[in-house]
Amino acid sequence: INVGDDPATLLRGSKAEAFSRDAVQDFMGFLHPENALITVNDSGLSSTSTDKSETSAATSEWKEEKWYGAKYRQIAIASEVMEKWNQPPAIDPLLKLPDLNKFIPSDFSLRCEDDDLSKVKADELSPTVVKTAGNSHSSIDADKKDNQRDPPNKVVDQNGLRVWTKMDRTFRVPKTSFAVSITSPKVYQTPRTITLCRLFEKVLGDDLNSLLYDAMSTGSSYSISVTPSGFRYMLGGYSEKIPDLLNTVTSRIVSLIGEMKEGKELHPDLHSKFQKATINLLRQTKNCQLDSPLETANYNGRVLIEESVWHLDNYLDEFVGVGSDDGQDRDSMTMEECAIVVEESIMNGRLATEALVMGNIRNEGALELVEVLQKILFENSPNYRPLSPDENPSFRSLKLPTKEEAKIIFPPSAAVTNGVKDMILETPSAGIPTIYQSVAVNENENNNAIEITMQTGCESQLGYEGIAILQLISHMAYPSAFNQLRTKEQLGYIVSCFLKSTAGGAVALCVDIQSATTLPEVLEERFEAWLVLFREELEMMTPAAIAMEAEAVIAGMQERDQTLSQEISRYWGEILGTQEYVGKKFSEPDFDRIDKLAGVLMCDNSASMTTPSKYDGDSSEKSKPISQPSKKTALDLKNQIIDIFDKYLAISSQDRRVLSARVYGHTSKEMFENNIGKPGFLSSYDDVRQFKQYLSSWPNAPYWGQP
Repeated sequence: INVGDDPATLLRGSKAEAFSRDAVQDFMGFLHPENALITVNDSGLSSTSTDKSETSAATSEWKEEKWYGAKYRQIAIASEVMEKWNQPPAIDPLLKLPDLNKFIPSDFSLRCEDDDLSKVKADELSPTVVKTAGNSHSSIDADKKDNQRDPPNKVVDQNGLRVWTKMDRTFRVPKTSFAVSITSPKVYQTPRTITLCRLFEKVLGDDLNSLLYDAMSTGSSYSISVTPSGFRYMLGGYSEKIPDLLNTVTSRIVSLIGEMKEGKELHPDLHSKFQKATINLLRQTKNCQLDSPLETANYNGRVLIEESVWHLDNYLDEFVGVGSDDGQDRDSMTMEECAIVVEESIMNGRLATEALVMGNIRNEGALELVEVLQKILFENSPNYRPLSPDENPSFRSLKLPTKEEAKIIFPPSAAVTNGVKDMILETPSAGIPTIYQSVAVNENENNNAIEITMQTGCESQLGYEGIAILQLISHMAYPSAFNQLRTKEQLGYIVSCFLKSTAGGAVALCVDIQSATTLPEVLEERFEAWLVLFREELEMMTPAAIAMEAEAVIAGMQERDQTLSQEISRYWGEILGTQEYVGKKFSEPDFDRIDKLAGVLMCDNSASMTTPSKYDGDSSEKSKPISQPSKKTALDLKNQIIDIFDKYLAISSQDRRVLSARVYGHTSKEMFENNIGKPGFLSSYDDVRQFKQYLSSWPNAPYWGQP
């Protein structure tokens, strides 16, 4: 469309011409059977086809076109068939115009511009909704200013249910999102239960694709996922149609569970979808074994560090017999079993529900959506009970051993001196006491990879101060590692350094390297050499340079959301981050968390540049978290960086907790085999099981809960 065109045409796919009835009638005159050309493309067509239908070309000889050698055959449509098409005895009832799309919106008004913003009254709501005392009669602020920095309000807080709402006044679009998380300890109870829940997710998605086609074509969206803590789904679209979308999705979840429980005899098509989902999930699970060496190293590290995590082999065991040659599915998962597990996990068991409603909607509209959800899922579920805090799924990370602790865990090796066998405690290397090694499953994979995980503690011990400093260290470490290990030493095409949080709030600085030419043990040596170099770089940096790096991190933290969906995702992430914690203090999200982290890195340029570091002095002060930092100088910030580096990352530190997850390509398989049984090496999942029994776990209290 040209810039000078009428703005009214900008919403059209092409520029509209003047309407001509004659042109339309002329075009319609060509739509008759005599002008039909029917083309059938099928790779399964056989030269010996026995199709004898009146429109089949089976009676014609195969020909070969001269350019590409493609085989084809053709026939003219018989006059009798043509006559039947021109004068059909009856019209097939399936041939009809579609019904009106009920998801097409007609109300595009903005609630933030309403003059009369009514208050939420307790007697207007269902008894199933109990409001927080401070919000039971709250109204939405009528101020129309940009409110992106204002957090959502909690309008419902009862046992097993919390609801957060926020009206958008920033992006001013007539759309709303409804995010729901249903927490259930049943989902991740066993490998079988979470596998069955994932199967239901696939069957439901397949079913909703056709059911919600009209909704998707009008700008609505939905997503449903299974996590170890339960089910989550997100609905979005024009505000007027969100209730219809919610009712359709939630009602289908309930009816689908009921149909699956009735079995394949009554619902053969649904059973076919379940079988298809089973085969697809099995294929996906097997394909995880073929991930790149770096992805495998990352997975292996998580399996070792996280306290309660099912291994890939546990999932594969649940598929035993699927697609077996004898046609017998031994102890296979059934559609009925899937429905029973999901019913208990999403509507008829011990559950807790968290919801966020954001966008072009008032509080009362948000609460009506929650009522719809509760009425469909829970009101007719006799075994539904609110999840008690003691039943809340909780996940923790294990403490990697220091070098001295690893010497106690691993059995000593034997050395012979003057004919006498001595028992020597040793670890794989001076700086990395624990190595989890494996070989790539793909026999054609020749790349090697390592992921170095250096644990720096847990969130509750680090506090805002420690977390922010580590983010700054990670920000500076990435370009340093990339420049040295990839650009200069050319160890591998993939080099990365990042800060990682594992289950329960454990924090670690990780370095990833994947190489087709260098063995994992050499990659580890070069990593240690780079770490020494990076320490020197930090020492040589001026306080002003440190402050500039901190400003870059602060700018990234405080970047404004560019879309409504980004703002919703940010707040929803903060809310979900509190789900595994219990107690009022820990379960309340700190929506100012990012601003507080940024505050830690802000420097007061007017202050004295000789102010001592917070970490100077008594060692007991070094582990004390600070959630409300005061202004510091750039020199203070530099001293904090050096102190944290020396305490957690330096090879000479007694507190260093580090793991290397190695993955060997098949050309290096011999090196893997040579290390089996050596102290400090874990070479199988059974080794990992035994090793984890020696480890204690990190506290999993959040750092925003600190006084």
